[in-house]
Amino acid sequence: MLKKLLSVIAVTALLGSALINGSAPAIAAACTIDGQNATCVGPSIKELARQPEVRYLKWQNAGKDLSAIAGLPQITWVDVEVDFYADVRPFLELPQLEQVAITVDTEPMVVRKGKEFTVPSIKFFDGNPFEYDINDAKSAWKLTEKTGFNRFKATDLGTDYYVQDWYMGKQDGPNRSFDWYYYPEGIGKITVQDDLKLVNPKLTVLRAVSNGNDVSPGAVVTLSGQYNNSLAATQTKCVWYRDGVVVKDLGRGKNTGLCGYEIRKADSGKKITVVADHSTNYHRYEDAILRHTDTLSGTYNLLDVFKHKASISGANHVGSSLKALISKKVTGAKFSYQWLRDGKAIANATKSTYTLAASDVNKRIGVRVDSKKVGYFSDTQIVTGDSKVKKGTFKVTKAPKISGKSVFGNTLKVDPGSRSEKPSKYTYQWLRDGKTIKGATKAAYKLGTADLSKRISVRVTATRAGFTTQESTTGKTKAVAKATFKLKKSPSVSGSVKVGKKLKAEPGTWSPKPSSYKYQWYRSGAAIKKATKNAYKVTKRDRGAVLYVKVTAKKTGYIDKSAQSKVK
Repeated sequence: MLKKLLSVIAVTALLGSALINGSAPAIAAACTIDGQNATCVGPSIKELARQPEVRYLKWQNAGKDLSAIAGLPQITWVDVEVDFYADVRPFLELPQLEQVAITVDTEPMVVRKGKEFTVPSIKFFDGNPFEYDINDAKSAWKLTEKTGFNRFKATDLGTDYYVQDWYMGKQDGPNRSFDWYYYPEGIGKITVQDDLKLVNPKLTVLRAVSNGNDVSPGAVVTLSGQYNNSLAATQTKCVWYRDGVVVKDLGRGKNTGLCGYEIRKADSGKKITVVADHSTNYHRYEDAILRHTDTLSGTYNLLDVFKHKASISGANHVGSSLKALISKKVTGAKFSYQWLRDGKAIANATKSTYTLAASDVNKRIGVRVDSKKVGYFSDTQIVTGDSKVKKGTFKVTKAPKISGKSVFGNTLKVDPGSRSEKPSKYTYQWLRDGKTIKGATKAAYKLGTADLSKRISVRVTATRAGFTTQESTTGKTKAVAKATFKLKKSPSVSGSVKVGKKLKAEPGTWSPKPSSYKYQWYRSGAAIKKATKNAYKVTKRDRGAVLYVKVTAKKTGYIDKSAQSKVK
């Protein structure tokens, strides 16, 4: 009598990380016994041999080797989880076995478009049923075609294919046979894929300064790009070559980033090549299903990197000289400079120093320093001042001073003195007892009548574009005194000293020329009353006397001065 015993295959449809990596989660081996029922986890069930009362076994994660079941002849019912290639024939040796439910640990399958997907004993096609005969001693699973088969097509992409319900027929008598039927329905999935490719593969430099093929120490060259499908389990085996000789074999990793290779001195200028073998391995019992190889090459020059730092020294005001400083200079390096005003180049400012000008006021001054040396990366550093440029200030280093005597008619001059920065212009304002003298704005001033008895000073103003105007006032002179005449020729008297005759006085010659003269005639040393004109008529009283005249020169701003003629 033929009995129908239900056996279930649950095809794993998850794309989780455990299956992707080709291994199921590890489960510790253990058995729990409850009367005639036993639940075991893992391949070891030897402890059940000491439990003859157990009749019903739930066996999880049994693996591939099921021979341990032969030591339990009393078992009548088994619910077992096995690997895909498990040999289930040991169950046929159990004399009391009435029913077995088998769950097969399988995985999603990936198939190249237009090609068969093959495992050692089973071929999966487009959903037609299969029949398996386990009487064949050479293989645990033998495929017998039931109908015609077709290869997968592009239209099959994403189609779900399922397996469920295995049936085992048991025939009475010594010649039992078990027939297993595979039906395309259930909870598995087969995916049709193009061959694996890396889109836009290229070599990328990481963790370093790079400029074209020039790289700095520590540079890591890695393979980058994206795969043409969403197969997260893609792995890459990278082998690096220097001029055709293997320098590093990185083995197989899970992503292209593991292809990184650090450039060394021996690599500088040589041809560096990576051969990257990409593959997928969704089914852990099969070699890579999809594969692609990329070969990329590059030449890299390993250059050192300057470690110096540029800075600016100097006061930040007009007239100050700024200097570009460089710390940790490399011997033999060449430096060039360009000073900047608010980020723009200043014409002809290409030396290591720069003097701040009026055009820099309220601007930020910086400098660009370019560094070069063979074997080094060219370096550019831009340093900018923290604050805007201020106007310059003058510091008096020599005070202004008046020269000349403070005497009426004299011309006074002023020496403007000197400043810490040279002014572009001086202006002057003369002062009389501290008050402005109208129109007196030159470096020289001639003393006039208004200045008599007054003290004179001058205010000097220094100016220059970009500088704060600076004023200094000289000390005051002595009170301005009257001037004195200089007699060049003495007065004289002409005429005959006879009673009734007139004498005439010549005032002489004076410097400067007086504006007027005053006369006084004398008789033997005594002033003659009312004889105050330049002419005098001799009288009887003058007989026997000595006559002469005294002339007094007069002029505004001058002290009156007298001179006597010779006697007559």
